[in-house]
Amino acid sequence: MKKFLIVLIFNFSFLFAFGNTFEEDIFMESYEMQETEKTPERAVIVQSMKISNIDPALMRDEYSKEIIPLVYETLFKINSQGDIEKCLVEKYSWISERELYLKLKSKIFFHDGTELTAEDVKNSLEFTKEKGVLKNMYSDITDIKVLGKNEMKIKISDTDNTFLNTLAYGMSSIAKREKNKIYGTGKYKIEEVTGSETKLTEFKGSNEIKEIIYTWDINEKQRLIKLFNDYADIALNMSEETIKEGKKIGVVSEESIIFPSETIVSTVILFGKQNDFSLETKRAFEKAVRRKADTFFPKDILNANLSKIDISYKTKDIKKYFEDRENKNELKLMVLNTERNMKYAENIKKSLKESGIDVRILPHQIESYNAKLASKDFDLAVYDITALNNDLIFLMNKILLTDIENVELHNALQPFFKILKDEKDKKKREAVIDKMASLIHKNVPYVILEHYKYFTVVSPEFEKPMRNHKEEL
Repeated sequence: MKKFLIVLIFNFSFLFAFGNTFEEDIFMESYEMQETEKTPERAVIVQSMKISNIDPALMRDEYSKEIIPLVYETLFKINSQGDIEKCLVEKYSWISERELYLKLKSKIFFHDGTELTAEDVKNSLEFTKEKGVLKNMYSDITDIKVLGKNEMKIKISDTDNTFLNTLAYGMSSIAKREKNKIYGTGKYKIEEVTGSETKLTEFKGSNEIKEIIYTWDINEKQRLIKLFNDYADIALNMSEETIKEGKKIGVVSEESIIFPSETIVSTVILFGKQNDFSLETKRAFEKAVRRKADTFFPKDILNANLSKIDISYKTKDIKKYFEDRENKNELKLMVLNTERNMKYAENIKKSLKESGIDVRILPHQIESYNAKLASKDFDLAVYDITALNNDLIFLMNKILLTDIENVELHNALQPFFKILKDEKDKKKREAVIDKMASLIHKNVPYVILEHYKYFTVVSPEFEKPMRNHKEEL
């Protein structure tokens, strides 16, 4: 009863603070969650978005990628120091600057019980090259030749000092695709996928947790409530602000373990197709919105020099543009209907109001929001660019090819990508990325509002397995 009363207070406080962003059945859901029992060998993880794709080569969002290190394995992996380590590979060597020899580990099995072979690796990499969301990154692979059951050679078109990194990316995971089914070789296998949850069960090893269920709730407060009521054991994608508020109310206990997440978020304003914004207008628009981010990439990822952003606030140029518009008061802003994104929308509206521009906020539920994003059927949109991997080359490709889908800009930057492949020194590569980021920013593909980190809140009894999992990754 005590828990339920605190949840009522918690919900009322957020209702008064944020209006009608909660679903109507929140109290009934909170009451029902008290009946859910938790077992030590079963973990329920609630994140902000559902796992929308279980094929690593086809994943566009970071929320789906949460399952990759559990279900799949790569030929190589990148350790916490940024160095390359072998994973599915037992032995490797460069025969020449453009030819890589690989010998796979033996007795590695897919989740369907079949043993991993060089032919499976060939098929998996060729699928990623031909159909993957970042297939451009694999275009340098010119030939994959199977030498035996566990041996193979990969030829690339040019020297590339970052090629092993590419083979360590999550979307390079080796998967067996067969009759609309997909199998990995990781510690867990996919047992069931529904609209509300994805269930994983133990496949190999002596894992402390035998079953993992990924579920989702777009509302941060609801995720904390589910954790509080034992409906979930781990809450992902939590902001520092919400955790602090939860602690004040008592929904986040003193015993709860809080991990800084690997995920870094950049909240931006995207430009859609409903308005033909010129480059000059985009630049003027960027100055007319108050924002916190003063670097293109989060500072945790890149020490910016050239890619620093001037965040001075100026309304003069944007006023000129809107004076010439026929519908000068019809600027529409699409936003996902969450309290955080609604706050951003209100701040944008307030900023532009000071410039004499009225903004109509159009809140969307997740399905319609994603549909309009895919078709670019919007004027402006508040959007979160998320990054799990601090590999800057991967992140640059991801932003260009999946977040803003600007193939022309990606192609224009190919000389810089070539320099990155040739350069062995990490700091020099970072300097090149810094230059690339500054060039991208000059084209204003989006307006960066803020960079921030996610946190993970864990029930005390799951602290040890969570720490072990992070160490393994």
